[in-house]
Amino acid sequence: MQKIISVLSELIRLKTDEKNVSNKPILDFIKETAEKHQVLCQIVKNRRLPVASILIGINMDTFENETADILLSGHLDTVPATTADWETDPLTLTQKGDKLLGLGTADMKGFIAVCLAKIPEIKATKKKVILAFSSDEETTSYTVRDILWYLKKQNTTFKYALIGEPTSSSVCLSHSGYIGFTTKIKGIAGHSSDPSCGVNALYVAARLVTFLEQMNRLYENSATTLNVGILSGGKGRNVIAPNAFIDWEIRFKDTLKKEQLLTEISAFHHALEKEYQGATVQMKEKESLPVFEQKRSLFTALCQEVFESPVSTLSYTTEAGFFKETGAETVVLGFADETLAHKPNEHIFTSDAQLYAKKLILLLEKI
Repeated sequence: MQKIISVLSELIRLKTDEKNVSNKPILDFIKETAEKHQVLCQIVKNRRLPVASILIGINMDTFENETADILLSGHLDTVPATTADWETDPLTLTQKGDKLLGLGTADMKGFIAVCLAKIPEIKATKKKVILAFSSDEETTSYTVRDILWYLKKQNTTFKYALIGEPTSSSVCLSHSGYIGFTTKIKGIAGHSSDPSCGVNALYVAARLVTFLEQMNRLYENSATTLNVGILSGGKGRNVIAPNAFIDWEIRFKDTLKKEQLLTEISAFHHALEKEYQGATVQMKEKESLPVFEQKRSLFTALCQEVFESPVSTLSYTTEAGFFKETGAETVVLGFADETLAHKPNEHIFTSDAQLYAKKLILLLEKI
C-alpha cells in the first residue's frame, strides 16, 4: 500500500485542474515510471489542446498489430479546487487514519496510482494490458478520442475495457449519454435610457433559459434531462446588453428522444432571431459522450465474481461509451465513492485501494 500512496502523492502534487494548460509534468512522471519498469510507453498529442494523453503497454513490445487482453482507462485531469472549502491543501496528499485526502483522489488519480504502482504485478500475470490515461475528461473529452484513433491507426485492439471511474466497486454496465452546448447571443448595444435603440441580448437569453426549463419538464419522464449551468453577458446596468452566453447540457438514454429535443431547441433558436430582429442566436456543441450500454457476458460475470459486486447503473457519464464502440466488452468499475467526486475534502480509503488492487490483479489472472 505504501507504493500506491507514494505514487498517488506525486499525482496529486502535479496540478491538472486548469483548462488549456500543458500537463507535461504529470506525463513526464508517468513516462519515467513506465521506463523504470521497462514497459512500453507512448505520448499521444492533441492538435487543438496543449494537453496530451499517455499509453502504457505491459507485456507488449509494440502498439502495432497487437491484440491486448484488456485496456484499463482513467483520466488525469480534475475539476478545479476551491481551496477555501478544503480542510487540507487539495494539492498535497494528506493521510488521516485510513483516509487519504487530495484533489482527484476519488476522480480519478487513486485508480491511476493503483495501476502504476502495480505494474510489476501486472507484468507477472503475463497478460497484455494497456493503461490508457486521457487528460480532458472533465472538459471536452477530446484526448480519449486521440487514444482510440492512435490505437486504430496502429491496428491494435483489446478484448475488454475497464474504466476505473468511482463506482464503490460496483460493476456498472450502463449510463446516459451527454452533450454540452454554448449558445452565443449577439444583440445591439445602446444607452439604457432608450431601449428601442438596441436589442438586449439578456432578454433573448432569458427567453431561451425559460424554454430550456420547460423542455426539461416536458422530457423528464423519458430519462432525458436538460440543465443550464452558466448564464453571463452584458456590459453594465445602463447599457443595453450587446451579448449573452449560455452554457447548457442534455443527458439522455434514448437517442431518438435526444434528436427530437434538439430539433425543437434549434427551432426555438431560429424563432428568437426572427422575433428579435438584428440579434443572432447561435448554438454550438462543445463536448459529448455517448450512451453506454453493455450486455451481461462472461466478462461482466467474472468482474462480479472477483469484486463480489452487483450490477448497477451510473448516474453520471464516463468515457465508457467510446471504448464500447470499438467492440470491446466494457465495464465501469472503480473503488472510490462517486459521491465524493467534485467536492471539497475529496478522499479515498487506504483499505479500499488495497483491496481493489488485489482484486484487479486477480481479475487479470482470470481473463
